[in-house]
Amino acid sequence: MKLTNVNLDRLKFIAALSMTGSFSRAAEILNLTPSAVNQGLTTLEAQLGMKLFIRRGKTIVPTAACNKIQSLYQPFATELESILEAESSSQKNISGRLKVFIPTLVGPLLLAKPFLKFLEKFPQVSLSLDNGPASQALDEVYKNNFDLGICGLQILIKQNKWCFSRKLTHLTMGLYCSPDFFVKNKKLILAKKFESLLFMTGVNSQYMLDWYFKDILKCKFKSPSRFSMYDMSFTVQAIAKGFGIGLLAEELVKKEIDQGQIINIGTKPLIHPLFFIYHKDKKLSLLEQTFIEEVSFHFDH
Repeated sequence: MKLTNVNLDRLKFIAALSMTGSFSRAAEILNLTPSAVNQGLTTLEAQLGMKLFIRRGKTIVPTAACNKIQSLYQPFATELESILEAESSSQKNISGRLKVFIPTLVGPLLLAKPFLKFLEKFPQVSLSLDNGPASQALDEVYKNNFDLGICGLQILIKQNKWCFSRKLTHLTMGLYCSPDFFVKNKKLILAKKFESLLFMTGVNSQYMLDWYFKDILKCKFKSPSRFSMYDMSFTVQAIAKGFGIGLLAEELVKKEIDQGQIINIGTKPLIHPLFFIYHKDKKLSLLEQTFIEEVSFHFDH
C-alpha cells in the first residue's frame, strides 16, 4: 500500500483513540460523532491494510503497528501545529516593505500625516517612497517599480485598462495669499488682474502646468506675466510669508497652515482628485490592502 493512497487526515483518529481508548471520547476531541470516528477508522485500516485497534466491547486497544504509527505521527502533528500557529500569528501582524509612488503636487505634505500614522500603527512595515509628476505614477506602477501609485489625473487613469483606481480624496484647489499681500494688492486681486503680481504653484511638470493654464488660468484669468514654479512645500511657506498668490489645495491649507497666516482670495478653480492606482489583474497583498484602507480612512474622517 502506497502512502499516496492513504487519507493522512485520518491519522488524527489514531492519536485521539489512543489517548482516550473510546470512540465517544475521541469523537468529542475531534468534534465528530462516534459513528463518524468508527467509520473513519475502518476506512483508514482498509487503506493501510492492517488492524490498528482491537475492539473489546466499548473499549479499544491499539495494536503494535498502531503504536509504531502513533510514535511517528504524534511528534509530527505537534510540530506542524506549532508551525501553523506561529504562521497564523505572523500573518495577523502586518509587516514588510511597501513601495509607493506619490505626486509631487501634493504628496509630500498632504500625505505625510496619514503615512506617518500608518507606520506608527504598523511598526514592522517600512515604506519606500518616491515622487514625481502625477502621470509618471502610472508608468512606474505599470513597470512594477512600485506596489502602489497615487495619481490625480483621472482621464489618464481611465485610458489605461491595465490599472484599477480607488478614490483617495478630492482636493478643492483655490487661490491663496497672505493677509498682508491681500491688503496691498486688494484692487488687482478682486479684479483678477494678476499680470503684475507674482503667481506661484507647486505644479512642476510641464504636463500638469499646461493642463492648469489651459483649463484654469487662461480661461478664468489673464495669464500672469510673473509666474514662478516651486515645489509645494516652498509655495506654502512663501504664500504664508506674503510672497504672491499661489494655487493650493484647500485641504492642504486646512491641515498645514495657520489660518491667521493665509487666506483664500475667493476662487476655487478646480476639483483635483487623488486616486490609488494598482494593477487590475494583480492580487493585492494583505499589506497593500491594509495600507489603502488605513490611508483612505484618514481622509474619510
